[in-house]
Amino acid sequence: MLEATERGKDFVKTMHVVLIHNHPSLLDECCDLINMEWPRSKTARMRTLKMSCDTLPTCLALVAESKVLGHSKVSAIGSMPGACIVESVVIHPDYRGKGLGRLIMSETEKYAASQGINTAYLSTIDQQDFYKKLGYSECAPVSIYGCSGLYSNGKTETCVGNIKKEPFTMERIPLSRTISDCSAVPSTIPPPPPLPPPIKRPEGKDLKTHFKILNRKTYFKKILVHIAE
Repeated sequence: MLEATERGKDFVKTMHVVLIHNHPSLLDECCDLINMEWPRSKTARMRTLKMSCDTLPTCLALVAESKVLGHSKVSAIGSMPGACIVESVVIHPDYRGKGLGRLIMSETEKYAASQGINTAYLSTIDQQDFYKKLGYSECAPVSIYGCSGLYSNGKTETCVGNIKKEPFTMERIPLSRTISDCSAVPSTIPPPPPLPPPIKRPEGKDLKTHFKILNRKTYFKKILVHIAE
């Protein structure tokens, strides 16, 4: 895909944006880079990366001299033909502030457009200004399943189609045996599993603050026109 020359004070390197499933040797490094930003078990992260394919979902890596400098992922939205979600956009901390984020986003959009995508969606907690500069505009929340999170009037959307409502009736169910008869029958129901451990409180934050951060995502969309080469 892309070949470009990035010039800085300390280095001049040729960079490539590649499809990760065509370069399995980069999987480990790509996994580590993403987990630096969003910690997750390596097994789960590798499983996600290995799902990358030519026809979405697709993981892209920005590479220079066999070193992974950035990553992005494009996933189709099931109930929204021609739309995708761009996820897990990250640049290695040592190479930020050099325009590489703009570079990988440009190539990500080109690839999405080449797959017939005309609208890209994404979400962010703290990079609103960056995406606005790339031409994205705020929109209602969406999920990978194509469900908009809010109506325009602020009410929650449930993504349930026209379900035929049947009247609810309560029928008396005859008991086949008495309570004393039932007590004589040995139970085959296994004991319930133990309760999960309590939620670990994030260091330096109370839980209320922690969940406020998780819920302050801003959603954006961009129409991809005349992008595919």
